[in-house]
Amino acid sequence: KHNTHVHCRYSESRERQSNNLLTQSEGTMSLSGKCFCITGAFSETRPALTAAIKAAGGDVASTVTAKVTHLLHDGVIEGAKVQKARDRSLPFVDEEQLRAWIGDGSGTKSAAKKPAPAK
Repeated sequence: KHNTHVHCRYSESRERQSNNLLTQSEGTMSLSGKCFCITGAFSETRPALTAAIKAAGGDVASTVTAKVTHLLHDGVIEGAKVQKARDRSLPFVDEEQLRAWIGDGSGTKSAAKKPAPAK
C-alpha cells in the first residue's frame, strides 16, 4: 500500500512537471524538451529565431510532427502547419511571447495561447 501511495505522488509530480510549459532558469525560461514549428512572417529571420530557440535549449522542426510541442505563429498566415497544429491542439506562441520566455523581449512571461479557432 505504501508503494502505491509513493507511485501516485511520483505520477502526480511528473504530471505537474509535464504540464509546465517552460521552466524558470536565472530570469529566463528554458525551452528544454520543447520543440517549435515556425510559420508566418516575423521581425527576425527564421534562422535567427531558430538560433534563439536552440540557445534556450529548445528544438525546431520544419513541419508539424508528433515531436512538436508549440507552433510559433505570426497570428496572420493560415496554412497546413496552422491546421495541423489545431488538429493536434498545440499551443500557439507569438514572437513577443517567445522573446519574453527566452529573455530577449520586453514582454511579460506568459503561458502559451490555446490554438486559434479555425476560420
